[in-house]
Amino acid sequence: MKPQWRGMDAAAIPIRNRALVSLLASTGVRGAEICRDTEDDRDGRQGLWWGRVDLENGALRVLGKNQQWEYAQLPSQAQDHLRRHYDVQQPASNDWPVFPTAHVPSLYRTIRRELRERGWEDSATESLLDDQPPKEILREHDISPPAITVRGARTLMKRLCEQAEIDVEGGYLKPHGARRGLGDLLYRESAELAQSALRHESIRTTHDAYSHIDASETAEAVSDVLSGAWKNK
Repeated sequence: MKPQWRGMDAAAIPIRNRALVSLLASTGVRGAEICRDTEDDRDGRQGLWWGRVDLENGALRVLGKNQQWEYAQLPSQAQDHLRRHYDVQQPASNDWPVFPTAHVPSLYRTIRRELRERGWEDSATESLLDDQPPKEILREHDISPPAITVRGARTLMKRLCEQAEIDVEGGYLKPHGARRGLGDLLYRESAELAQSALRHESIRTTHDAYSHIDASETAEAVSDVLSGAWKNK
C-alpha cells in the first residue's frame, strides 16, 4: 500500500491559501499569470515560480495578457504572507511553484514522467513510490511539482467563500474578481495608480474599465447641486 499523503502538510495548507488570497487581492495579477493553464504549455503559463518572486523589492515577474514578460507590483501585505508561506513550504529550488498542486494523482504522474525521462525502469519507480511519499521523492530527486491549475484555484476560492459564508454575486469570489476589486479601490484614489498596478497599456483602458465609478461620483455631485438648487426655489 502506498503511503497516504495529501500533497501538502495539513498545517501548511491554510498558510498557502492565505498567501494565494492575499496575492490575488493586492497585486491585480490574473489567475493564468500565477496558476497553471492546462490549455497552454508555455513556460509563463505553468504557474508562478519562486525564482520570479522578488520579496525584497516587491515585484513578481509574470507573462502578461499581451504575451510579454512584465513586473507586477507586490505590496507589503502580500509580501508578509508569501514570506510565511516560503518558510513553511521550504521549496527545494527556485524552480518550484509558489502554489504547488495538492492533487496527489498529479504528483504521481509528474514523478513517473520525470523519472522515466531520466531512464528509470517503471518497476524501480513504482518501488520508490511504495517506499516514500511523493513529497520526499520530489525533494530528493529535484523534481518540481506542478502548480495548482486555474480551475483548481477557482475551486479553492469557491470552497473558501463557502467556509467563510461569503455571499457574492456569481456565487463566489473568482480570481479575476479580486483584480476588479483592487482596480475599483485604486481607481477611486488615482486612475494613474490603477493603471500602473493593473498593468494597463493605456490610461484609456483603465478609464473604460472603471467608467462606472466616474458616472457614480458624477451622479452624487449632480444630486448635491440639484438638491441645493431645488431647495432654494
